Amino acid sequence: MAAFVLAVIVDGQRLGQEVCIVAGLINVCLKHLQESIYNDAKTEPLFLQWMCLCLGKLWEDLTEGQVLGFQAYAPVIFGPLLSQSHPEVRAASIFALGTLLDFGFDTSRDDIGGVEDYDDEEKNEGRIHNEEPFKCCF
Repeated sequence: MAAFVLAVIVDGQRLGQEVCIVAGLINVCLKHLQESIYNDAKTEPLFLQWMCLCLGKLWEDLTEGQVLGFQAYAPVIFGPLLSQSHPEVRAASIFALGTLLDFGFDTSRDDIGGVEDYDDEEKNEGRIHNEEPFKCCF
């Protein structure tokens, strides 16, 4: 439950991220993950899932947190989680690794192959469609 609460505190809240980083939350979470992975004790998958999500939200779009994650060998700690039997844990660990590896990049898609690459005439003629291609699948 605490991992969930912490994930909510840092979700999109820069001040929450910074306060938790100063308090050493990255090292605490990674230590719990590492202990649960390398000990023979059966760890609750929900705990692992929320620890991963908390870490992912903690360093999401925050270079200082990403640097600390790399310094604490987070990719090495997340490695064994990628072969966990529970898909929720695998997905959460991939999310955490993805936000960790999003190091120094702007996550907005405004300038990456967007509509602004075309001129206004093409937009007006209707040649560019901003449709969701997978909308029919969900």
